[in-house]
Amino acid sequence: MILSNNIFYDQLSSNYDLMINFENSLKSKIENLKKFIEPNFKTALDLGCGTGVDSIALSQLGLKITAVDNSEEMLKIAKDNFEKHNCEIDFIKSDLTKINSNYKFDLIISLGNTLANLSLKELEILFFHLKQLLNENGKILIQIINFSSIPKSEDYILNKFENDEILIVRKYQFINNEINFVIDIFDKIKNRQKEIVTKLFPHNSEKISYLANQNNLQIELFGNLKMEKFNLDISKDLVIILSNKSTD
Repeated sequence: MILSNNIFYDQLSSNYDLMINFENSLKSKIENLKKFIEPNFKTALDLGCGTGVDSIALSQLGLKITAVDNSEEMLKIAKDNFEKHNCEIDFIKSDLTKINSNYKFDLIISLGNTLANLSLKELEILFFHLKQLLNENGKILIQIINFSSIPKSEDYILNKFENDEILIVRKYQFINNEINFVIDIFDKIKNRQKEIVTKLFPHNSEKISYLANQNNLQIELFGNLKMEKFNLDISKDLVIILSNKSTD
């Protein structure tokens, strides 16, 4: 059964930090994100914050953070992680297309393929809102999978996590022209297996560039958070930096 996005992540939440190796991921995110922060940046909005690793990284880099996610269970864990790392972070449970904020932000981020959970119509709505939420000299940082580089086999395994108690396999399942995000969880102690599935939308650089132009945003493309050159055929990720176009 294909689950809605929020239910999918509700069911994944208890294993999520283990799966991403939270503490190691946090160190990596701090190192990668600091290069995107300008000296005048004070505030950031984290879209699809999950259990909070990116929000905590940005907070430890000195920004005031607002974190948004539509999974109640992920946000519960995020709150615990915020407290554990002594971070004061505001969080909002919301669909990304319905964010209600009275503030504008210097930096808006959406990492870890979050935007692939949105349909093209939802992405169009989000881009319109992002334009309104961005400070004049701010920037938007987006990271999604470069779907153009993935072999369109029946099942494409992204990665595996395994210890003495659990095995977690993340994979993409290609069915006709659609992609499902599948996570298989095998509990070795209870000898029990569980599979959760949600639908993904394989947005590409062409679609993102079109939406940027429609909203008068300047766009830069990279192949990863190290800002290496984007190659459509071989880059694992598609990293996008958006900013307001100059009026000069």
